[in-house]
Amino acid sequence: MLTSTYEFPFFKGQPGALGKVLGGWQMSSILTFAAGNPVTVVLGYDLNGDGIGADRPWLNDLSVFGKSFDNARINPATGHQYSVDAIPASAFFPDLPTANARNWPWYPGTGYVASSPRNIFRLAGQNNFDVAFIKNTKLFGKDRGHELQFRAEMFNLLNRVQFDMPNLTLVDTGVVGYRINPLFGRITAQHNAPRNMQMMLRYQF
Repeated sequence: MLTSTYEFPFFKGQPGALGKVLGGWQMSSILTFAAGNPVTVVLGYDLNGDGIGADRPWLNDLSVFGKSFDNARINPATGHQYSVDAIPASAFFPDLPTANARNWPWYPGTGYVASSPRNIFRLAGQNNFDVAFIKNTKLFGKDRGHELQFRAEMFNLLNRVQFDMPNLTLVDTGVVGYRINPLFGRITAQHNAPRNMQMMLRYQF
C-alpha cells in the first residue's frame, strides 16, 4: 500500500478571486497492490472419517498446480469462465465418469486420505487506486478563522474488477448418489465495489 499527499503550488497565496478558486488544492491517494490469497479445493464431505469435513480430493492433473481462480469473464471459445477452464473439475478425482457411473467407492468415512495439497491455488489479487481532491478556502477571521473545504473522492478510480471467492467444493452431496458439483470453480460475485465518487462541502470554524 502506498499513500501520498500533494499540495498544488499553482496560485497558492494569490489574492483575489483567482486565488480563491484555483489556489489551495490538494490531492491525496491510496494505491494498493496485493497478491491473491491461497485457497484449497475440498471434496465436500469427511472422506477419512476423522470428524473434520474439509477433506481434499485427489489431484490427477499436475498442470493446474499453482494456477489462479482469478477471471470470471467468459471464454468465447468454450462458453465457460476462464477460471473454470484453467482449473477444471476433471483435474481432480473423483471425476465425472465416476459420478455418472455411480461408482463411488470413496464415500464418507472410508478412511482414505487424498493427494491434493492445501493452498495450491490462488484467488484474484488486489489492484486498486483511490484518489481525493481537496480545496481549502479561507473566508474570514484570524485566530479562529472560518474556512470552507470542498472534497471530491473517487474510490476504485480505474474501475478495476476484483473477483470474489469461487466455488471450491468438488462434490455435491445434496443429491441422491452424489454428483460432481456443476458450479465447481464458478465465480459468482465481485469482491470489490465498482467506481464510486462522492463530493462533500464542509464549513469549518
